Amino acid sequence: GTNGAVSEQTLLEMYANTGDNGAGNFSFTSTKQLENKTFTNDVQMFKDWMADLAVASDDFALTAGDGQAGVLTSGTKKYLFDANGYEPVQLIEKGLMGAIFMNQAVNGYFGDAKMNVDNSDAVDAANGKYYTTMEHHFDEAFGYFGVATDFPSSIPNSFWGKYCNSRDADLSSNSIMMNNFLKGRAAISNDDMATRDAAIKEIRLMWETISAKQAVYYLNSAKAQLGSDNAKAFHALSEAYAFAWNLRYAPLETRRMSQGEHTILMNMFPSNMWNITVADINAIVAIIDGKF
Repeated sequence: GTNGAVSEQTLLEMYANTGDNGAGNFSFTSTKQLENKTFTNDVQMFKDWMADLAVASDDFALTAGDGQAGVLTSGTKKYLFDANGYEPVQLIEKGLMGAIFMNQAVNGYFGDAKMNVDNSDAVDAANGKYYTTMEHHFDEAFGYFGVATDFPSSIPNSFWGKYCNSRDADLSSNSIMMNNFLKGRAAISNDDMATRDAAIKEIRLMWETISAKQAVYYLNSAKAQLGSDNAKAFHALSEAYAFAWNLRYAPLETRRMSQGEHTILMNMFPSNMWNITVADINAIVAIIDGKF
C-alpha cells in the first residue's frame, strides 16, 4: 500500500486464503491455508499480531519510539516496530514456524493418531503412490521440517532448515535431524516400530533444542546493540521472543520446560521492549540455558 501501509483485512484474507487466492492477493490458486493449520489456541494471537502490523504500517513514515509505532533504521535496513518496540513481521513469521510447521510435525504427524495407522496397505502404483499410510504421515512431518532430501548438502534460506544449520556447529543438529528422519522412515518400511519411535524422540528433542538455542543466540546478539542500535536490538529480541514462544509446541512426552515454566519464561519479556535491560536479557538466557 501507500508508504508501506497494509490493511488488517488483507493480512487476514491471506492468512485464511480467502477465495483460494488470498482474496486476489496471490498469483496462484490453492485450497490450502495457514489459519486452519495453526495450533488452534493461538490463532487469535496471530490475528492480533497481524492487526498490530497493520497499525504499525500506517506509521511507516515515522520514527519508532517508546509508545510510537514506526521505523528504525540500521545502515541501509529499515525495520517496522509497533508502539512497544516489537517487530510484528518477526513475531508472525517465526511464530508460525512453531504454531504450524513444528506443531504439525512433532505433535500432529508424529502423534499417535497419525502413527498408529495401517502400515501394510497395498501400494497404489496405478496412481503413483508407492507408500503406506504410515510412511505418508512420516513424510508429511519431514515436509514440515522444510528441507530437501539431500539436506544438509543443500541448505534452505528460510524456516527450520535455515536455523537448524545456523545451530549446527554447536548442536550437530543437521546430522541428528536428517539421520533420524532417514532412520525413522526406513524403520517404518521394515515394520520396526521401536526404532521408529526412538528416531521420533530424537527429532522432537532436537527440534525443541534448535528453537531454544536460536532464542539464546538472538538474545545474546541483542545485548551488544541495545541502546546504540535499537533497530538491530529490537529486531533480534522480537525473533528471540518468537523462538522462545515456540518451546510451547514441544510434545508433553519429551519437553524440557513445563507449561508453567514456559509461561514464567515468556512473562520475563517486557510488554514494552523499550524498557528491557541487559540484566533482563541475561536473566531470560539463564532460564533457557538452565533447561537446555
